[in-house]
Amino acid sequence: MELRKNNRELKTVSSLETAQRKELERISEMQKRIIAILAHDIRSPLSSLKSMLQLIPESQGPLSAQGSLVEMAGGQLNATLGLLDNMVEWGQLELKGEGLEYREFRLHDTVRKLFSEQEAAAALKGLTLKNRIAEDLRLVSDDNRIRFILRNLLTNAIKFTKSGFITIDAVLTASSVIISVEDTGIGIPEPILEQLFHGCKRIARKGTAMSPARVSASPS
Repeated sequence: MELRKNNRELKTVSSLETAQRKELERISEMQKRIIAILAHDIRSPLSSLKSMLQLIPESQGPLSAQGSLVEMAGGQLNATLGLLDNMVEWGQLELKGEGLEYREFRLHDTVRKLFSEQEAAAALKGLTLKNRIAEDLRLVSDDNRIRFILRNLLTNAIKFTKSGFITIDAVLTASSVIISVEDTGIGIPEPILEQLFHGCKRIARKGTAMSPARVSASPS
């Protein structure tokens, strides 16, 4: 009886150690993921802000044009700070292991806010941002996660689109909503397309250059 008691205690301790090890591995992996997301999502708007600040001394136009650049830079900075706050909040929830936070929201408003964040980056390349989502379309989902997914798609679309437009649309089906992000960029080669959902592989590709002469965008 004493041996059986000791065995049960050993099994309990072993189970606790296994659970703790798995939790530490989960936290470590999540920390790496958060750092990777920060490096990707924050670099893009800060690069746009740097480009605008570099254009101001070179601008030979009227003061109103320089003032527009300063205004755009200020808007980009505010959007970047908001993005950072949102990502820190999301990271804290992920580290705590909390699940999805379902609530009802208007997808059109979510995309409009994303366009506001990326307006300066799009303006530097003369890109038009089109929000084609119906204003009365409502979702019940985790708004934060939807924003993260769309933000990544949008920033990549801007990076790889030299001219033209980027459109976000949504189609309501019987049981779901299909969201699409369309651009007039260089596209994705077939070999890379086949590897997109292999999380262990990282694929780098050169983006398109900015056109300094173009400093206006038309988010709609």
